This record gives sequence, C-alpha cells and structure tokens, in this order.
Amino acid sequence: MRSRIVITDDFQNLKEELLEEVGRERLSLLEREEFRIDDAKEVVREAYIAPKGGRVIALLATTYNIYAQNALLKILEEPPEGVTFLLAAPSPSTFLPTILSRLPVERMGCRRVEVPELGEFNLQELYRLAREYRKASRREVQGLLSALFRKAVEEGCHFGEEELEILSRALRLTALNGNPATIIITAGLTILEAQKRGKCR
Repeated sequence: MRSRIVITDDFQNLKEELLEEVGRERLSLLEREEFRIDDAKEVVREAYIAPKGGRVIALLATTYNIYAQNALLKILEEPPEGVTFLLAAPSPSTFLPTILSRLPVERMGCRRVEVPELGEFNLQELYRLAREYRKASRREVQGLLSALFRKAVEEGCHFGEEELEILSRALRLTALNGNPATIIITAGLTILEAQKRGKCR
C-alpha cells in the first residue's frame, strides 16, 4: 500500500476496507471531526515507533487544521521506513496545496479525472475544461482542480507563495459553490502563468 489521500465521506466503509486490506495489528486509525495540531504531534510520535513489519496510519477527519497540516509536511515527504499514511476527508479543498502535492489523491468509488499533459495544456484546453465543467458538481470541480495541480507538480512546476494562495482559494471557493467555470479559469491561468515564467521544467 502506498501513502495517499482518499476523498470520501463514507469513513465507515473506508475503515472496513482498511481493516480487511491491512489487518488490525498493522493499522492505526485516528478519526476526528477536526484534525488539530495535537493530533498531528501524536501521529508524528506514533510514526517513529512503528512495529516491525510496518504500519499504516490512517487519519480520517472532516476538516484538517492548517497548522496541523503544516506539522505533517515533513513526515509525509520523508516517512519513517515501513510507515504508510492515508489521509481521508470529504473534499480535496480540505487540504493545503502543499499536502496535495505530496500525495496522490483518490476518490473512493469515483472515476479518476483525466487531465492533459502539461505540454498540451494551453488557453484553448483551459477554456474547453471550463466549458465542460461549467455545470459540474462541487466535488467534480474539486477533483479536476486537484488533478490539474497534481499534474503540474508532477511535471516540474514550482509555485510561489502567492500562486499557492490563489490555488488554495480556488479550492475553497468550490466548497462555497462558486461559479465552476470562473474557478477553473482562475486556477488554470495560475498554472499557465507558471509555465510562461519558466517555473515548469
């Protein structure tokens, strides 16, 4: 099993799947309404005392405090040997772009969003996506934005603080039922601007 983010609001079903796949002895479950900084510290401590044979640490929360997410960044990037992380939440907008850039995002029971290769991503493709998703559900738009951002990071884009804030805001706006086309164009233009400035290899 690899570390990942799972987007689902069916935590019970996810727990059952994990118990079946991993087994009770290798699984550490932490379920919260809000994942806080104290929870993050507990997770980091537990990661370094993983038993022989490895451990899966599953975090299931409706929301994740920003400070708690920042506290997890280093361990998610360089987990101790044998430790796998699974972060679950109902929406990708729950997570900071820095967290989304470190782990693959999967939707439980949903098909993966197909996004273009960065070399093929241009204004024409951006407007096509905006048209295609103009009446999409909030979750579908969040899935598209997360997939676009992930693809950009995987293909070598480096975003500055201001660009990350724009991308974070776009994800948050989907949770507030903002206009899907406007949100997609805003996020897409940020990625295209990074390409133009040579921030993508």
